[in-house]
Amino acid sequence: MRSRLLEIPIPFIGASIPIFSYGLMIMIAYLTGTWSALRRARGSIFSRDDILDYSLYAVLAGVAGARLAHVAMFRDAFFYRYDPRLGEDVFDASRLWDIPKIWEGGLVFYGGLIAAIAVLVVFARRRKLPVIGFCDLCAPTVALGLAFGRIGCFLNGCCFGKPSDLPWAVSFPPGSPAFFQHLHEGLIPAAAEGSLHIHPTQLYESLGAFLLWLVLEATYRRRRFDGQTTAMFFLLYAPGRFLVELMRDDVGPGLPALNGWMTTAQYVSVLLAAAGAASYLYFRRAGAHVFVAGAGGGPSGTGNVGPGADAHRSEGAGRVIEGDRAGGSSGDGYRGAGGGPADDEPAQDGGKK
Repeated sequence: MRSRLLEIPIPFIGASIPIFSYGLMIMIAYLTGTWSALRRARGSIFSRDDILDYSLYAVLAGVAGARLAHVAMFRDAFFYRYDPRLGEDVFDASRLWDIPKIWEGGLVFYGGLIAAIAVLVVFARRRKLPVIGFCDLCAPTVALGLAFGRIGCFLNGCCFGKPSDLPWAVSFPPGSPAFFQHLHEGLIPAAAEGSLHIHPTQLYESLGAFLLWLVLEATYRRRRFDGQTTAMFFLLYAPGRFLVELMRDDVGPGLPALNGWMTTAQYVSVLLAAAGAASYLYFRRAGAHVFVAGAGGGPSGTGNVGPGADAHRSEGAGRVIEGDRAGGSSGDGYRGAGGGPADDEPAQDGGKK
């Protein structure tokens, strides 16, 4: 654990600027995620400005959503303090100043994911971009950003695991969240040199996210229908997160109705996996092909597109007919040069027009 990586001295005033590992890893996640999205968007209907603009909105909304979800889960720590005279928790307005301190950790991934998706839908519709196609483009970016973000969690000491005697179990130093929890539970003395050895759950999820990124990159290049990459993200991430939650020891309270059975993240994981399976079957049945790549970059075929398709590919031309970006009201697709696919074009893969 190293929450502060270094201090940058400021000459003449005797002060310094701290560089927090958590914030640094979030910045690296943002930069690498944006880079990967720009690379996938080359030769597609998604412009460089589309990627750069959305990436900024997404990281701001994602951090805000992740922080608000954390505050909601651990609301007692942000709104109340224990008053020994009254023998109960009382509202403490001074603790509200702790809410913006994201450099101390405390971001819930699912909260950030929901916020980023909501912003994506609004952004894509305003830009007249295909919503599902844009989700497919961004899905690998989310996995890559999560991989670096979890390294930040490890350096910060949050999101820690349960005690373990495995060879790769780690011990966090005094002052870390794991140390304080073990001290509070009476598992270690106050003079202990570190916490108990625990599962490095942050690294488990980081490794899983890197592998997921590789899988989604391959899926995106070979996708056969709209929504395939997005659905694969849901299907593959949710079970892994469910399993990691079994080894985490810092989880907050579950949903009030079923508290104690599963954590909140596990509830969301079950819903996400079900949504991923349903959307995969729906989009596959719809047969909506994605022809957003330039010459040689997309699937072969004559260019028929099903519901929600991103563009109309001209037959044998090897390029996308982007159409009029100003046209259309829903923003779910582009019109071809002739106003859209011809009515007499045959459907592919059982899809319907």
